[in-house]
Amino acid sequence: MKTNFKNQERERERERMRRSTVFFSNERDTNRILSAMGPSSRGKSSIDMSQNRYPYSIVVQPFPPLTWCLPTIGHMGITDSRGRVIDFQGPYAMVMDNMMLGSVCVYVPLNPEKISKSTLSERDQLHSTGGDQIEDWDRFVAKGAQEYSNRCHNLICDNCNHHVAHTLNLMGYNNYRHWGMFQLWVYVLLHGKPAGTRGFLVMYGPFIAICVIVAFSVLFASV
Repeated sequence: MKTNFKNQERERERERMRRSTVFFSNERDTNRILSAMGPSSRGKSSIDMSQNRYPYSIVVQPFPPLTWCLPTIGHMGITDSRGRVIDFQGPYAMVMDNMMLGSVCVYVPLNPEKISKSTLSERDQLHSTGGDQIEDWDRFVAKGAQEYSNRCHNLICDNCNHHVAHTLNLMGYNNYRHWGMFQLWVYVLLHGKPAGTRGFLVMYGPFIAICVIVAFSVLFASV
């Protein structure tokens, strides 16, 4: 009975993900993405790990085997004001609300008030749809998604990390416009929070296990 209940729960979750998933490819109009996103939460949404919701955040999943060696390296996305993940999953493929490798494991809460004041002109250019129902955070997230829906994915020089960095650069987040892959890795290392016990074990467990194995191997080799 317990097994059947768990299977039913998994199937309901998969169906929820299928219904809510939005896919963008070769998108030319940022306003179409804003329309799909709908009204902003205006700070009313909160973290809901069961629904994979992390408002105003950078979110990370492990990308084996790289994450096993360096746990700050992984698949990365950015969320809108309602907590839905938007991530660059492949060539010309931006997906909303269905992160590529499943549940978020580590998240970094960001502050929408730290969008640079010097981005006001960019904000005004994006102000044509939704009126006051759409907040600046979502406008820049949508703009980053629109631009990366027209890019070919490359594991080395134009990947999910670069999409997140580009979005933060559009915002001028924290008055900084030089976000890159390395800066994000350090930021996640310093400010990342595990998404519960499962998130911690999935993200850091293999790295810790490897460190323990190596430590014991060195210890016994020296005896």
